[in-house]
Amino acid sequence: MEPLVEIPRDQWPELRDLYRTHWPRVAEAYCFLDSQISCPRITNEFNINIYSPHGNIRNGTVAISVTEKYQIYIFPINDDLSAIENALLNTKLIDWNRRLIIVPSVKWSTLESLKRVCKQLDVNIKYDDDVLDYILDKNTRPYDISCPPNTYVGPLKPEHIDTIDKAWTFKSDTSFAYFKRLMENNLSYVLYSDKHEPIAWINIDECGSLSHLYCIESERNKGYGEFITKVALNDLLNKGRHVLVYTLGKNYKPQKMFVKMGFEPIGQVSWVFLSKHE
Repeated sequence: MEPLVEIPRDQWPELRDLYRTHWPRVAEAYCFLDSQISCPRITNEFNINIYSPHGNIRNGTVAISVTEKYQIYIFPINDDLSAIENALLNTKLIDWNRRLIIVPSVKWSTLESLKRVCKQLDVNIKYDDDVLDYILDKNTRPYDISCPPNTYVGPLKPEHIDTIDKAWTFKSDTSFAYFKRLMENNLSYVLYSDKHEPIAWINIDECGSLSHLYCIESERNKGYGEFITKVALNDLLNKGRHVLVYTLGKNYKPQKMFVKMGFEPIGQVSWVFLSKHE
């Protein structure tokens, strides 16, 4: 019998709220589920299916997203990962033979469990553990902001997707399509010059997290990055959403900015990359 049982949408709020009881230790799971509940189109556009081991939501969450990328999200509710680990070992829903499987935002205990799974399934595992995450409470007061002179805010335009894609540190052969999908779902915020050129931008990803903050080099140190971040935050706060953000461990400047804005550090997570041994 398949151990990963899909959880119907009408149970997602109950599943999400289980994570609220362990706040903020499992805020990543809460925000991921809240994003799917708040934006049903995102779930469809990113082809996300949500499961729990044996259909019991108290066993935690495993989600699978198949687009240009193949991603698995693993969110235990507490430190007992036995049900999730056994489900991963025995499921037929996950294609472990994929060239690349990405597992975002993995806590240390989940990483250790995933290592055991990969060893038994003969899957190669690599990870970047230099990632910090922060949370902004939904009750934070929206920021009082106004556009800098000779600028305006708007959504990402199709003709500028390539600009944003090329600026991203982790650009890949799938990233252009990813940014296009975010644009089509109104998840991009761009500060434009009065000549209609993008100066700074930020996205909300499919997990409900701030992502891809960037300001062009010639316009830095003017507060544009902080401004466009606050634009996105105000939109989410006005919708009653907690907001998650990740930074690389040595990316000190945005870390200071997020703390100044009221974000609280949660801890350290890893981005995990799986591939079948040749």
